[in-house]
Amino acid sequence: MTAMPHTQPLTDDELIEKYIAPSPRRGGIAEMVVEPYVIPVWALIGAITLGGATPEEVTQEYDISPEAMWATLAYYRRHEAVIDARIDANRVGAA
Repeated sequence: MTAMPHTQPLTDDELIEKYIAPSPRRGGIAEMVVEPYVIPVWALIGAITLGGATPEEVTQEYDISPEAMWATLAYYRRHEAVIDARIDANRVGAA
């Protein structure tokens, strides 16, 4: 996965602190959401890894800020295996 080409103004820790929060519906690392949008991290990452979209396209499609996408990517880098498993579980459940 490629990083967004813009210079990120905050550190990964700061971005995650600012934008990534527990889901109001489900608990766990894989269920975290991007605030204030309340979009699951796994949904945004799935649009990239499964849907073939770029981070920029996902930012536009979901109408989120570039900083929120940077936070999503930072969180994903830290929890890639768990989020990938959540994406896979969603695919199996949808089949």
